[in-house]
This record gives sequence, structure tokens and C-alpha cells, in this order.
Amino acid sequence: MIKNFLIYLVYVAILAFIGGCVPSTNIPIKNAPILVQTPAVAYPETGDTRRAEQLYRRAQKADGSIRNGLLLDSAEVFFLNGNLDRSRRAFDQIDRQRLLDSEYLEYILLGGETLRQQADWAALKIWLEDIRLDYLVSRHSLDQRRRLVDLQTDLSIASGPILKSLKDSVALAAALPASQRQHLHNRIWRLLNRLPYDQLKKTERSPANQHLNGWQQLAALLRKAAGDGRGQTRLFTDWRGRMPYHPAARTPPKALINIFDAATEVDKVALMLPLQDQYRMASLTLLDGFMAGFYEFSKRSQKTPQVRIYDSAKRPLQEVYDEALSDGAEMIIGPVRSASVRSLIGLEQLPVPTISLNRVNTEDLIGPDNLFQFGLSPLDEMDQIADRAWFLGKRRVLLIAPEAGWGRRASKYFEKAWIQRGGTIVDSVRYPSSVSDFSSLLRGPLHIDASEDRGVELKRFINNRLTTRARRRQDIDIVVMLSYPNIARQIKPALEFLYAADLPVYASSHVYSGAIQSSLDRDLSGVEFCAMPWMLRGQLATPVLPDDQLHTALKNFYALGYDAFLVHRELANLRRGDDSVPLFAASGLLSLERGQIKRQTGWAKFDRGRVVAIEANK
Repeated sequence: MIKNFLIYLVYVAILAFIGGCVPSTNIPIKNAPILVQTPAVAYPETGDTRRAEQLYRRAQKADGSIRNGLLLDSAEVFFLNGNLDRSRRAFDQIDRQRLLDSEYLEYILLGGETLRQQADWAALKIWLEDIRLDYLVSRHSLDQRRRLVDLQTDLSIASGPILKSLKDSVALAAALPASQRQHLHNRIWRLLNRLPYDQLKKTERSPANQHLNGWQQLAALLRKAAGDGRGQTRLFTDWRGRMPYHPAARTPPKALINIFDAATEVDKVALMLPLQDQYRMASLTLLDGFMAGFYEFSKRSQKTPQVRIYDSAKRPLQEVYDEALSDGAEMIIGPVRSASVRSLIGLEQLPVPTISLNRVNTEDLIGPDNLFQFGLSPLDEMDQIADRAWFLGKRRVLLIAPEAGWGRRASKYFEKAWIQRGGTIVDSVRYPSSVSDFSSLLRGPLHIDASEDRGVELKRFINNRLTTRARRRQDIDIVVMLSYPNIARQIKPALEFLYAADLPVYASSHVYSGAIQSSLDRDLSGVEFCAMPWMLRGQLATPVLPDDQLHTALKNFYALGYDAFLVHRELANLRRGDDSVPLFAASGLLSLERGQIKRQTGWAKFDRGRVVAIEANK
């Protein structure tokens, strides 16, 4: 943030020197210039907390516009020094109605940057819908436009829509001098890497979208060659030869440069799987997905890694691991069992990069530097459901989940996270695997029994001929449903039967098998769910196609195996931290955070038997 602020000051100073200063006003002016330069403000240098305190004390003795200006200056400097509490205290004392236009823009930007720091995306969305800001949009300086686009971009990444922010960023980058485009180009590339493949291919043939089309074409080309750094380098060189004057050709995003400078590729890979007993089916399915990724890669690359498979079902983990190392493995993929992953987390170091195929939820223990936990943790989707519900203003949840296994772990995690946000779990229904009648199970939590009892009492004391109708409780905003398709097709009709058809229902990806079953899925109409990209046509550059006969859970294991191959190829890029971009994979958008590869899916909904992607990125 400090670095960005210093860059902003440079921009403002240059623009002020070139264009001079003009007065601002709160009254609309006819034929106002498209771009109004604001005077450079002599803010205290970053780190000068004493000066910020002086500004704040002076503000307490001043009146009117002088007081507002001093409060705004002190709030901004406190913010730049990381003192959010003091910044907020000064900020809250500002009389926004008496701010001049130039001050108002700074006020909105600082407030937005504070909300971004707090990751309060719902509040940021409302904050940026300010009517006065809409009027002042055409009067932003390039510096202010850049800060505003940064805010809108981060909001889009958190909640959508991405395409609008992408267009704004491309247009602003084109207006900047070439030497000042790098930051925006990096952000443009991050946005592009979040778009499904079919959206990258939807270019608009018009002069106004020429730069955007070029960006999308480049992203689509490189998405097709994901995992192949050398191939991507060749494709970029060819693209730049065809479009030498495109901004990305002259100032490539940092993530692209990282691909070109990638370290030597891994030649020998060990894959550790428990291929016997209760893990056999899941491991074989995962292996099928991994090899599908391997063969797809071999079609377009002249050099493929050597993969050796080790059965870890009945041998000590350390013994299998050491054998793989003695065979020359430069990277190990596995283990699968959570107990084995925990044993790796407890080690001080690992000799080679190791990508586990399961994730263990440990808050305090991260594990050695070379351990990267990757799996289909349902906790990522619980976070997504919570984020979406909260952003849309939902606060009171009815939770329906299996009483054992993944459902129990996921529901406990959701309850804790939701309450910590300030939300309410109105009721939590745990259903056994043997349940056959959800109407009976949900009557109590929806207060249908209590409503019927009130109706009986009314008939008894008022009129026996009185017609009454049961009503569900009215303090529920949303239903969160965790289940596989066969159970979900019982829960949703039961909710409708119990007068809860109007309640929005969010579900995890488990609710959809990836197979079109229109006649069965009509019962799920209206349900919105976390959709892995492999489940939706056109989302991936190359379709991932598990056997339709597999159970939903096994289909997801196939996608995990496919992604494990891709992740091992892209690990160097994922490890670059802020300079990395998310990896658009079969199981979701993948990013690396504190040794764990986190997964973010898209959203889809059931609509009269069909599954339709929710175009949050429009």
C-alpha cells in the first residue's frame, strides 16, 4: 500500500505540473472537461506518525473546510502507516457533505481502501455506489482513476463481475504512458486467468475493443498450453509477432515473464498411492485422471516427465518415500491418506517438493517448506458459500448436512466461520444416511408443527370451521444444503412442501454429478451450487471427462488426479506469491497460500432440469 501511494503521488505531481490546477465545485458544470487535474497535496512522508498527529490536533481546533481537509490528510497518513484505528477515528469525523470535489474523491478512495484492507466486500460494493462519485467519474485524474480501478478490480475478484473491471483496466492502461502500465497489466492478467475458457474466446469485433480482444486471444492461447512453459513461450512469441503494437507485447505482465524465466522442469516424478483395500477404487480413479493429464500434455510437448508409481497401501510411508528418492525422484506426488499427510506436516524438512493428495486442516502447523497440501477439501467451498451469502446480505442460515464424514466436518467448519462473521445459524439439521422422509425431519426446524398447533388452538377457541394454513418460520434468509444428488432431490421438494419454496438454497459441488439428468434434476430447480469447471461445458480449454458411471465423489477424484499433473507442472509459478496468477484447473481456480493449494469454484444453478453457469463474470 505504501509503495502504491508513493507511485500515486508521483502521478499526481506529474499531472499537476503538466496540466496545472483548476478549481473544483459541487455544482454540475456544462461541458466539463473529461479529465480534471487536481493539485498535488503535500502529504507527510510515509512513516511520519508525529506529523499525522499534528494534523489531527490542528483539525480539532479548526472549522469548516479547513477542519475537513486536515482530518482527511491525517486519516490518509495514519492509514499509510498501518494505524487503521487512528485513521478510522479521523475519517469518521469528516463532514462528507461539505467536502470539495477533489477532497470528496480522496475521501471515497481512502474509505474504499480501508474496506478493502478489512476484506469487507459487501460494504465496499455499497460504498462505491455513491451517487456523487458517479457524477465525478469523468473528472478523475489518471491517478485517481487508477486507484478506483484497483478497488473495483479487487471487488470483482472477490464477488464479480470480472468482465467490467477487465474492460475498465484495459481502457485505463491504454491511457497511461508505456512506462506506467506494468501494475495494471499485472492486474489485467490476473483477471483474465479467472475467466472460463469460453469467455476468453468471446471476443468483440469492434475498434473500441481491439486491445481487450488481443488480451483475450493471448490468454486463450496460453490457457490451451497450461503446464507447458516452453510451449507458452513459443506461443507468446508468435502472438507478439502478429500484434507487435499491442500493450501486452510491449509490456508483458510479470507472470508471463516468470513463465519465460521458469526454473528447469522436473524430469522424474514419483506418484504414491494406496492401491489396495478400501482406498483402491479412489486411488485407481485418481491415477486415471493423472494419466489423462499426462497423455494430454504429451500430445503437445516434445518432452514429458518420467512417472513412477509406488503402492503405499501396506508399507510405512517413510520406506516408500525413501525408495522414491533413491530411484531419483525430483518431485513426489502423494500421499493420499490424511494420517500420512499429518506425519509429513510434523517433519522439519523434505528433500524434494512434495504435493500431497489430501489436505489437513491445521491452524498452527504449516509443515516444511517443500510440502504443498492439495486436495478436494470441502472447507474451501464452505468459505465460498459463506462469502456469497454474506455479500448478498444473508445473515440467518438453516444448515442441512450429513451427520457423519465430510458433511459433519464441513458443517462444523461453516457454523464456526459463520458465527465469527456475525451471522446466525437458525437451526442445524444433521441427517443420517438411512433417512427416507425429509418432510418429517424438517418440520420441526421450520416450525411447521408449532404453526399447525396454533391453527388447532384457533379452531378450538374461535371457530371449528375456521380454515387455517401452516406457515414456516420467517427468520430464515437462506438454506445451506450439503448432500449428494440423490439426497438433494429429496431435500428440495421437502422444503417446497413445507412452505419454504421461496428460500434460496446454496449447495456444495457434491450436489451435481456432472452428468445431464434433466428428468431427475427438475426437483432441484433454483438450487445454486459451487460448480467445478470440469462439470460445466466450455469452462476448460480441454474437457475433462470421467466415466459417467462413476459416483460423484469418484468423478471428483478423477478431476483431482488430472489437476495433480497440472499442479506439478505449474508449481514454480504458484510459489511466486504476489507475482503468481491463479491456475484455472478442472477442480477450480487454484492458488497457493501458506503451503496449502486453495481451490475456488465457479457458480451454477439448476433450471428446469438443466445446469446453467451463473455468469458472475459478465
